[in-house]
Amino acid sequence: PKAFSDHFMSVLKRLGFTQSTRDSCLWSYKLGKYYAHYLFHVDDILCVSNNDALRGALFRKLEKHFKIKDEGEISKFLGIRITRLEDGSFTLDQQSYIEKVAEKFGVSEESKPVCTPSTHGAKLSKEMLPQNAAEKEAAQNLPYQELLGCLIYATKTRPDACFAISDCARFMSNWGKQHFKSAMKILRYLYSTRTRKILYASSASEGRPPGACIISAYVDANYGDERDGGGSGDDDKWKSQGGYLVHLGSALVSWRSRRHASRTLSSMEAEYQEACEAAKEVRFLQQLLDELEVEHERCAVLYEDNQACIAFSKNNTCHDRTKHIDVKA
Repeated sequence: PKAFSDHFMSVLKRLGFTQSTRDSCLWSYKLGKYYAHYLFHVDDILCVSNNDALRGALFRKLEKHFKIKDEGEISKFLGIRITRLEDGSFTLDQQSYIEKVAEKFGVSEESKPVCTPSTHGAKLSKEMLPQNAAEKEAAQNLPYQELLGCLIYATKTRPDACFAISDCARFMSNWGKQHFKSAMKILRYLYSTRTRKILYASSASEGRPPGACIISAYVDANYGDERDGGGSGDDDKWKSQGGYLVHLGSALVSWRSRRHASRTLSSMEAEYQEACEAAKEVRFLQQLLDELEVEHERCAVLYEDNQACIAFSKNNTCHDRTKHIDVKA
């Protein structure tokens, strides 16, 4: 795959494409006011263009180097279904992918439907790990890692399950029956709600004039989760969990829920650390939009509910409660 990728990119470069500095798999060709953007993953290519003649000409040039097929208007890319609506909006979903995963792990219409990815108040812990040889053997026969790998890919369009999947993933190296049961509940939830989609509404459908979009992010974090992970040490203990949602206009374009890599000493510090991660993602999107020459407001909006974090962000005072915060390497 690496050799093919290098060869494919060398061909694009000879054809006059320019590689994005933000995403190495994104290449653009511009001719006056017309453009064609190629986003590729191994041998799958997604083309976005505002001129059919230019798109066709570039495809014919690629045909001289590769055996490729033009499959017309996009309907599915890397397991994600893309549906265009009459008003210019479009949706993304992974219904087909979720159904295949469900079939693989024995989830069907006869399975008990689930309305939430996890149970409120129920916490996965190290105490749920196997306690004797028989339990360890039984746990090792459960396809936990395979199941989690499938669930992680489902978060491409299902941000509602990100936290629950992240919580289960802490036990990828060591798990028990209860952890597998929790992962299966997530799968049943995804199957029960498999028709849910992410909507990217057009400006016309929302009744707003076309123009510059505002990038906004919503940030939150808990503080000091006392639970250990599945490893042999206590590397996970007392680390916080953080997450963010980033919107371009009204469209949700980026999200994550992840345990912090280091411990924090206050809720303010936990929130501040996650706000920093969200700001990095916002900055990435700003630079990507600049490369694509998409108009957007230069000032992004970051929503945070911790007053101490907001105050510290506005006035970076070095006092006893914050002077220990180091520059991240």
